[in-house]
Amino acid sequence: MYYYLLSRSGPIRDTTSIQLLSEISQTLHDNMEFMNVKDDDSQVAHSVSRFVHMVDYGTEMERHLAFLVDCRATFGRFNELKETLVHSSNSLAIQSLKCAKKDLSFFKSCVTFSEVTIPSISGQRQFDLFLETAEVAFLGGLVSHVDGLISSGIGCLHTFDRVDGKFICKTCKVVTESFWKY
Repeated sequence: MYYYLLSRSGPIRDTTSIQLLSEISQTLHDNMEFMNVKDDDSQVAHSVSRFVHMVDYGTEMERHLAFLVDCRATFGRFNELKETLVHSSNSLAIQSLKCAKKDLSFFKSCVTFSEVTIPSISGQRQFDLFLETAEVAFLGGLVSHVDGLISSGIGCLHTFDRVDGKFICKTCKVVTESFWKY
């Protein structure tokens, strides 16, 4: 049933369904050490990320941000999920700017959530997420956050070596194609 619900398209808005899927996700996460297959880790991470991506609390944006905070605490070991959390938080921030009643403190909370989540993500994705969040902060006029996010993004570049047109992460040995032209 869990995978069936996640295979459908469209958002999950029903609070009972969200609670049930949260509990199932937590059970899968907590019992991963009992699974023998390595692929199960990535499948669980992908399923939980898909679930989080599908959740939509509609106009209850504070509740949605609280859900993201809970997910980060519960499923913090999954890089893929943390990326989804940052994208979702940034999306919430943009949504809040489009509301008739613009709540700058909520917008700032979303940007701050992303800002503190990104450093826990390993690999080159950090750089992309810092830039995405800086763009969101810029749209809301949070210039001091923009400066800090861009500085953090540039700091990420220092963890990469450029070899034959590719960036190699010094700390995690990840090889990625360069999209920057020097």
